[in-house]
Amino acid sequence: MGRKLPPGEAARRRAARAKATWSGERYQRYNPEDGFGSRQQWTGAAEAFVNGNVAIAGVLDADLVLLGLLAPPASKGDLLKARRTAVKLLHAKFGSDTADGYKLEFQAIYDAVDRIVAQKGW
Repeated sequence: MGRKLPPGEAARRRAARAKATWSGERYQRYNPEDGFGSRQQWTGAAEAFVNGNVAIAGVLDADLVLLGLLAPPASKGDLLKARRTAVKLLHAKFGSDTADGYKLEFQAIYDAVDRIVAQKGW
């Protein structure tokens, strides 16, 4: 076994590691141009999402969000697989308590697929 630390030493070391990991100096070396966004962009996206704006500042298309996709599908097969997954999540047998009253949600999923197919020309 390792040696035993004095009382409070483990907590002090944890705090020092956390401070070094999340320090402002370390964050300032981060380049938002690497594709992950700045702290302000992430904060704005989170606030927009919480407020119900799923198409966050044009980053994600609302149709893709509805289908649970982060990027446009590469093929029609990928799109249909995403549609199947989204419908299963809504369906009472698989994910939801009841499928009654979800007609509009099911229709929204199918409309989103139709728009993406028309946009891609498949």
